Amino acid sequence: MSVQEPVVETGLPSTAARIFAVNCFSISALNFIILIPPIYGKILIINSVATIEKICLIIASVQIFLYFIRPNIPKLQNTKTGKTSIKRKIVLLLQNLMIFTVGVVLYHVFTVLYGAPFVNSAMETFHFSLLITVLTVLPLCLNLGSDLSIWHRVFLGSGRTSMLELYLQRICAMTVLGSWIGALVIPLDWDRPWQVWPIPCSIGALIGNALANSSMGVWLLYTEESPKNKRRKKV
Repeated sequence: MSVQEPVVETGLPSTAARIFAVNCFSISALNFIILIPPIYGKILIINSVATIEKICLIIASVQIFLYFIRPNIPKLQNTKTGKTSIKRKIVLLLQNLMIFTVGVVLYHVFTVLYGAPFVNSAMETFHFSLLITVLTVLPLCLNLGSDLSIWHRVFLGSGRTSMLELYLQRICAMTVLGSWIGALVIPLDWDRPWQVWPIPCSIGALIGNALANSSMGVWLLYTEESPKNKRRKKV
């Protein structure tokens, strides 16, 4: 009987960890700001479809902007220079459009299978699926690229091997969990306007994503790689 070797989890270089922590805090702050009633909180209740469109556009734009200003992306960097060029980032972004589209379709299917309206509120269900895809699949595309074997290893295979992959696991899990918790208030007979599909699930997804980003930002700052501890074994 063979004994499985422990997975060795590598950290991020000190500078990269700080930059990525700023990325996490920026997305987290953006999600919380969006939910403030004077901004999109009240409008989301009045017109959920149009508001979710704007929220998706804002979050996706910020994520892509942060993607371009980051000096290097561990999974996508050039092995010689250690950096990811702007040209390479653009090419990789275009390659991931198909994965993003498939992500929207799959989320839509799973959402309907879990009880979301398919005919009566088709646009609401589609836009909720779009929001979840922006919050989960887009970060995966921007950080792991289009190599699905890496996606499989991170979520279904041997597990994560870096802090970056831990971050991606956490934001996906907490975003989906947040949306599921938000769904718990929909069947309650409170007759509140914010109980209408997909408002509670969208709010839950945004809060879950924000909490995941903020917690991982703190985690990255406190576990950044140092010369004395370049590797940390996953327990």
